Amino acid sequence: MRQIVLYVGREAMRMPDRLSGPGLHYHFDLIDARRLAAEALLASDHPCDIIMTLFATTDDLRARVHQVITRLAARFADSPSHLREALVRVALLAPLRDAVPLVEEEITLMPITIDLETHPFASRFFQKGRAEGHAEGHAEGEARGRAAMLLRLVRRRWGNVPPDTEDRIRTADSAQLEIWMDHVLDACTLADVFDPPH
Repeated sequence: MRQIVLYVGREAMRMPDRLSGPGLHYHFDLIDARRLAAEALLASDHPCDIIMTLFATTDDLRARVHQVITRLAARFADSPSHLREALVRVALLAPLRDAVPLVEEEITLMPITIDLETHPFASRFFQKGRAEGHAEGHAEGEARGRAAMLLRLVRRRWGNVPPDTEDRIRTADSAQLEIWMDHVLDACTLADVFDPPH
């Protein structure tokens, strides 16, 4: 029996083609998915082959995503439920190629609805992504609030704020803003807020 392991990682493939240990010797063929022949996979009628085309090397990921989704739509033109399942698989694999925004964009252009929130398997990933997005949004909102407070304090002490200074404040992270807010209390000049004298 021939065993094959398909490597789909982001980094260059460095794993061995065998597992060995006391009383164990297991050999398998190791294939880097980037070396797959995209044309042959796209021409296949099997949805898994078509989806695996995402992993083949390409210079234009947007075009590749479009090819895969268009091919799946043609393959399942008469079966919306099968198309929906295939597109969920594409959406689940998209993060492995940093293709999530491209896949979302292509899927939203299709005349089919995929509710990742209610899909039995995809919902876990959707909820995880939502939680991560909520945490990022919270951190971003916190930074914006601190930036607004620092700008208010700086304007109250020194009047108008130069545009480059305002940009610097608005693009800083929460930790940096907190440090600058502490400096405002002791600073003699606006420059001292960002680079206090020692």
